[in-house]
Amino acid sequence: AVGSTMTATWPLTVMNTIVAESIDYIITEVESKAGKGASAEKKQEAVNAVLREVVKDHKAVVFNGDGYSQDWQEEAARRGLPNIKSSADAIPVLKAPKNIELFQKYKVLTQPEVESRATIFMEKYSTSLAIESETMLQIARQMILPAAFAHQKDLAETAAATEGSGVDCPGIREELESYASLVEQFRNSIGELASRVDKIPEDAFEAGSYLRDQIRPGMADLRELGDRLETVTPVDRWPMPSYRDMLFIK
Repeated sequence: AVGSTMTATWPLTVMNTIVAESIDYIITEVESKAGKGASAEKKQEAVNAVLREVVKDHKAVVFNGDGYSQDWQEEAARRGLPNIKSSADAIPVLKAPKNIELFQKYKVLTQPEVESRATIFMEKYSTSLAIESETMLQIARQMILPAAFAHQKDLAETAAATEGSGVDCPGIREELESYASLVEQFRNSIGELASRVDKIPEDAFEAGSYLRDQIRPGMADLRELGDRLETVTPVDRWPMPSYRDMLFIK
């Protein structure tokens, strides 16, 4: 399935080219086995023989269960099928010699056209993810962190006032220390992600690998800490709609 912002044009181009090559192969094999001037019976025998060979050679890709399930991923691994989960890994495959040869054979694309499309796809992926990481940093710095500091101050003032009145309040102190520790982890995660963002390579394919290995994990870490902060920060301090606000209509 294509992404929500994509058209089906390119996937259909690829699939139609693959289907054309497969039909071409089958017809060529059938004609070769049947021979010129073959009878209808001979042609049918050739068709049956070729189809048996095709199914035998490619049955590993046939799966009649739920293609979205974990079961299929595990079964595909047992069958030795590739399972490419990252765009940074998938896009360069387009430039593989066998794929370029396929597009050239049926006059769909030339080698420079295939390579240019791969570069454009990778540039779009890299640029989009870089923008997302920058946006995430802005949200973390300008919205979440100030709100967290404000609540941390509230806790500190509450603890100080309670202790100043002579009341023993270990629970409030523990809450303050726990929250302050989480805020510090969040702040450190911001710094780590920002440092990684500053080092994104210029080359599209190098950037793709770097974003996969460095930026996405950094964003995941920051998001996890932000989610934890949301659960322990008062609603009136939290600057954005919470998951509760988004999931349930008030």
